[in-house]
Amino acid sequence: MGKVLSFSQLHLDALREVGSIGAGNASTALSQFINQKVEMAPPEVTTLTASDIPSFVSKGFPIITMVVIEVEGDIGGYIFFIFDEKNAVMMIDLLMGQEPGSTSLLSEIGVSALKEVSNVMSGSYLQVLGDMINLTLTMTPPYFTAGSPLEIPKFISEHCIKEQETTICLKSNLSISKKFQVYGSLVFIPAAASLGRLINLLGIPNEASPQLQ
Repeated sequence: MGKVLSFSQLHLDALREVGSIGAGNASTALSQFINQKVEMAPPEVTTLTASDIPSFVSKGFPIITMVVIEVEGDIGGYIFFIFDEKNAVMMIDLLMGQEPGSTSLLSEIGVSALKEVSNVMSGSYLQVLGDMINLTLTMTPPYFTAGSPLEIPKFISEHCIKEQETTICLKSNLSISKKFQVYGSLVFIPAAASLGRLINLLGIPNEASPQLQ
């Protein structure tokens, strides 16, 4: 069995603060992009293994959409933008300046719009993270996937998190109200191999460093 990292409450609190600032920066970027008020909830910070993935993917909807951006540079990881299909097409209407309900299917143009705004938000999220702890971070081009609530966790576990790994999940729920009722989630998952460095750069005392079990 693989070695598992355990985290103290001090770790989780420090990561929550960083995630909150990053998510706030991302929501500001989205608000400016669409000229609408965007609310971003403080992040939920939890430890995560591949078997836990279904718990943070929305359930009860036939189709889940997800934009995936890989984080590279001084630390690795992934950013996910997750919507159910109804909210994805509503977001497309908003991004393309259309009346709510104009989009009914996920077209190539609509997917391109989702990828573009995900790229903008991820850049803002990572910029503030890099500035806070002096990291150089880059992103891969966004990748779009859609599937059932069972298929999406399978994709994440196959491509992003090894079965034996424990890492951290920072999940912030976003909402855009008024004329467009859009709800989704921004999720940042640092690579397990990068967590030790990330924790140290946050200035957490050595005695609180993640422990192998």
